[in-house]
Amino acid sequence: LAEGEKAALIAVAAADEVGVYGLVASLGAAFARLVLQPFEEAAFVIFTRSVSSKTSSSKEKDVFDALLRVAIIFGSMAATMGPHYSWLALRVLYGEKWASAHYAAETLGCYAILILPLAVNGITEAYAHAVMSSSELNSSNVWLLVCSLVNVGGTLILQRSLGPVSLLVANAMSMLVRIAFTSAYIRRRFLRLKTNTRVNLPSKTYFMTLAVFSAVSRMSSEKLRRNPSTMNLLSHTGCGGGILFILLV
Repeated sequence: LAEGEKAALIAVAAADEVGVYGLVASLGAAFARLVLQPFEEAAFVIFTRSVSSKTSSSKEKDVFDALLRVAIIFGSMAATMGPHYSWLALRVLYGEKWASAHYAAETLGCYAILILPLAVNGITEAYAHAVMSSSELNSSNVWLLVCSLVNVGGTLILQRSLGPVSLLVANAMSMLVRIAFTSAYIRRRFLRLKTNTRVNLPSKTYFMTLAVFSAVSRMSSEKLRRNPSTMNLLSHTGCGGGILFILLV
């Protein structure tokens, strides 16, 4: 069922919607392969070494918190800023035709939002798989099957109203189910280890700052789409670069 949701979209969607999703999926797959996958693999190695070296439970929790915090920060940046640069990315990479295609910018924007649950799920699953026993890993495979069914069912139900965006919404629902399963397991493990189960999230100031920058980017994006002049394009690009610099520094 790994590709079942895509097959469902092909079966019920129009050809242009399938083309839009294929284009967006290629961009998303490149990002996942170049950024998310190496991060998740590195996290799994770090978790495995932390557990095998018999470090204290508090140190193990600190490592998990640190990596999850990084995932949330970069995932939230992509989720709040990405949708406002999806149209620009399509125009620069594929031209005006694809940038203006029905659902294209919206689908790429939704993929940017999907990066947040993808990043969080990557860390929670990396930790869970590093500490689970063989029987527990087998049980987790049942949840993966449930998630695949959520993907397929969600795509079929939502496609008529959301088009190619339906697959991304269904994927997000699937990610949330996976995060809920691994989070419950991780919480039980920390309770057994008599460790604080509270997650060390980024500060409220960070999220408030991100919300303000997202609003600024949205206004800049709307201005660009109303008048796609070179000056507005450079202004919107500079706005995004400046915001990214501030957030990372």
